[in-house]
Amino acid sequence: SIDSFTSPAADSVHKDSSDANTADALTFEVSDTSPVSCFYSINGGANTPTDTACTSGAPVANAPIHGLTDGREDIEFVVSDAAGNTTTSSSVSFVFDNNNTLTVGTVPAQDFGTIQEAINKSTVGDAVNVSAGTYAENVTLNKDITLNGAQTGVDARGRVASESIITPTTVGITLSTGSAGATIDGFTISGGTRGIESSSGPLNGLNILNNRIVSFTNGGLFLNDTGTDITIDKNVVDGTSKTGGGGLVHLDTDGFDGFWFTDNNVVNGSTGTGLFSDGNHNVGVSGSRSPKMTGNLIQANETGANLGKYSWEYADISDNVFQNNTFDGLQGGI
Repeated sequence: SIDSFTSPAADSVHKDSSDANTADALTFEVSDTSPVSCFYSINGGANTPTDTACTSGAPVANAPIHGLTDGREDIEFVVSDAAGNTTTSSSVSFVFDNNNTLTVGTVPAQDFGTIQEAINKSTVGDAVNVSAGTYAENVTLNKDITLNGAQTGVDARGRVASESIITPTTVGITLSTGSAGATIDGFTISGGTRGIESSSGPLNGLNILNNRIVSFTNGGLFLNDTGTDITIDKNVVDGTSKTGGGGLVHLDTDGFDGFWFTDNNVVNGSTGTGLFSDGNHNVGVSGSRSPKMTGNLIQANETGANLGKYSWEYADISDNVFQNNTFDGLQGGI
């Protein structure tokens, strides 16, 4: 009989071991008065004997599972005794990852059905690839991973394509401690109060690329925690649905040395400021680069950009277009 079959657990993720297409993941214990044989079956295929001897009352931990392919796998554990009696476990569905990439989507089915579960099951350095579709989630990102939407690498400005759309009730993506170095690329975040917001840091090396942030009521991008060398590039932040003041893109009083804000469209914030930076000499030179605000279109806001009385220093601010803003196009002091 099967006393325990504890790994792989349902919806767990197991990486490739030193042997290709193999996960060191099978953990079990059996008992019987007769000699026993143990097998596993992948996706309803043939029974494969376990590499580790199957001895009554002797627990086995992390034995190899061979013959796996990247993605979802179903495993059954089978025990037979000398008399030919057989016991089969319930099938367990888990994820085998041999390329440090997890997938999200429902049609067709991917590794996970929600972005949050994939993030939770990922490890630092992984990519999470999200198929086109709509995801009604408030996502929290707390790991240094690459979060790829269906339009990763494709400039959001003027883009018309199949999108990975996050539709939050509050914040689309909340950045928390651990997200330093992460990349968010190729999504549409539609609705909620804010598109992307930080709750804790640091945010060093964060990349926000090629995203459409729309239909929010408060702000598109709100960075409230220290981060050096943050890059915000080729995004569209559209404040058509915004109510009240405040920035469509907001840098708080924390330090943002080496901040790059390049080739973005920040538009239609008729009640607020396109880009608002608050602080005292808090956007300056990092250990590797100077701040930069170049190539942006900042249009049809109440104020185009307010860089604060003393916020930015030693920055390249060039080749931006400020047009049809109700008040000033660019405000700031040194």
